[in-house]
Amino acid sequence: MKKITSSLLAVAVAVTPMVMTTTNVSAKTVSITKYGAKGNDKKDDTKAIQEALDKNKNATITFPKGTFYAKVLYLRGNQTLKLSKGTVMKRLPFKKHPEDAWVIFHSKKKGYKGFKQVTITGGTWDGQVHKNNKTSEHKGFEVDHGAKVTIKNTTLKNMSGLHMIETNACKNVVIDHVKFMNQYFYSGKNHSSVDKFTPQTCEAFQFDSATKGAAEAYPLDGTVCQNVKITNCTFKNVQSGLGTHHNEKQYWKHMHKNITVANNTFTNMKGDAIHLNNVNGATVTKNKATNGGNFVTFYHSSNIKTANNVVKTFKTPYQVANSSSNVTSESDQFTNTKDSASPAMSVFVDGNSSLTMNNATIASKKKGAVVVNNSALTLTNSRLTSNYAGSYGVIVNNGKTVNISNNSIAGHTGGWGIVAKNAQNLTVANNSVSSFKNALSLIGVANANVSGNTYSVDGDAMHVDSSTAQLTSNKAANGTNFMAISNGSNVTASSNSSDGYKTALQVTGNATANITNDSYTNPVDSASPAFNVFLDHGNATIANTTIGAKAKGNVVANNGSNLTLSNDTLANTKYKGQYGFVTNSAGNVTIDSCNFAGNSGLYAMVLKGGNFTITNNKASSYHIFLVNKGNNTINESNNDAAGMRYSVNA
Repeated sequence: MKKITSSLLAVAVAVTPMVMTTTNVSAKTVSITKYGAKGNDKKDDTKAIQEALDKNKNATITFPKGTFYAKVLYLRGNQTLKLSKGTVMKRLPFKKHPEDAWVIFHSKKKGYKGFKQVTITGGTWDGQVHKNNKTSEHKGFEVDHGAKVTIKNTTLKNMSGLHMIETNACKNVVIDHVKFMNQYFYSGKNHSSVDKFTPQTCEAFQFDSATKGAAEAYPLDGTVCQNVKITNCTFKNVQSGLGTHHNEKQYWKHMHKNITVANNTFTNMKGDAIHLNNVNGATVTKNKATNGGNFVTFYHSSNIKTANNVVKTFKTPYQVANSSSNVTSESDQFTNTKDSASPAMSVFVDGNSSLTMNNATIASKKKGAVVVNNSALTLTNSRLTSNYAGSYGVIVNNGKTVNISNNSIAGHTGGWGIVAKNAQNLTVANNSVSSFKNALSLIGVANANVSGNTYSVDGDAMHVDSSTAQLTSNKAANGTNFMAISNGSNVTASSNSSDGYKTALQVTGNATANITNDSYTNPVDSASPAFNVFLDHGNATIANTTIGAKAKGNVVANNGSNLTLSNDTLANTKYKGQYGFVTNSAGNVTIDSCNFAGNSGLYAMVLKGGNFTITNNKASSYHIFLVNKGNNTINESNNDAAGMRYSVNA
């Protein structure tokens, strides 16, 4: 095998039901003791066991209770090795050879025609390799080009950092109730290529294709593995758990099919639990994993389903990358994720891939709970939490069709709940975002639909920068800016409500906002900006909206801002505000059919610089209705000042 340079490794498991039959064992049965294997004498039994294999090519070879020692053993096809519960096989050191495995079946036939069935059951296979491994760099079992492989109810332990079991170009593979224990790298002299490998490339169980540079299971006819089932197994203290790691483009046309990984336990992985590359059709369900790198990685794979997996203390539990498609996750749990520099997220979707995740429990890392790059995501009904200050809930970079709905996203001071940059077709709906510094940031987003969300953050609830967005029926209490719209954004907002915000609405930097039926109440007073609605080089139409006032006032429009207020209520019940509406070098301003309700305030309107149409308005509880500070064009009529001084030129 060759060195793998990619950091994203993939593992997959099958959606299509597998066609499995019971093991077809020949009626002929023979014991290895017939050929001189004695056991328990610490002598080399290789010759006797190999003779049993050579002379019984379609039979069951039994291994009685006892400890036997052997070097390389060659299967001859259509054989069953049946070990007793008390049988222990111990590997003796052997020199490097082309097969580099302890128990081997190679074929000269293409496709799946090498053998009809190989079965290994029972007992323990002890490679006698330990932490300071200077004696071995060999695999455990390897079988190639077969129609059926069954390995079950056995233990493999103390083996080197290559694969403990490897099946290449095989179909109908069952790995069931197998214990994979203690896998170590070779640390002696005269390495082959193994010292170039990483934990991620040394799965305890690997399946691979007969392609050059991959398994190199001759003949190299491109045959893949299909109908592979790994169930009820234990992986403990191994480099990586299972899968296939080759992800270079030359392997993309060789797609493994129908992989099932279910009810397994993974503990203390130096690398990953499951990584599947080039897989079409897989299920990964009801597995438990504690302490490792990535729990599952899918790379250039499709039609994948994961469900009800429970994962604790992994660096990155879930990765979907490199054009993987139709990947779904249902009720997976990822908690106590370990922090790491890269990738610094819990769920990572990258490289034109797609993931649908529902009812997940996801613990955030410093970078974020879920990160999407150049990919599509649907995240629904999930719970995202963070124990890191300044972390993120969901980050979307160049996302394509992203739906974040009905989730609970909770931070731990600082950071953002949801950040989307340069994304397209973004839906953020009915989420609860809390305990972050800020809730939602849209930067360079085309066609965002944000609706029905509830925000409880100290900073900004919705920050829209250089984006096109619809904001509907969102609620927030007690923060800094409820809606901050800037830098050419075009926003349509309706039925949103804020309570206790310092500033409900900011429109700046040539942005445009069209607001209807919003409510901005009980604003918290602050020095700057000292108004509940603030326009600076911005454009806004605000209709049928309730706008509460701060001590300074309700609405200000500065520096060429264009504003239309229609059927709005500018209410000042909390502060004795100075102003209802103020301009400073505004553009075109229309105020029609609005109600200015002061609280012993000074002026309902102060106009300085701009073109004004003031019609059909009512004002009460101010000293003066309108103050004209000059350089204005004012068209006003049918206003009701309720007996206050109507107009003052200043």
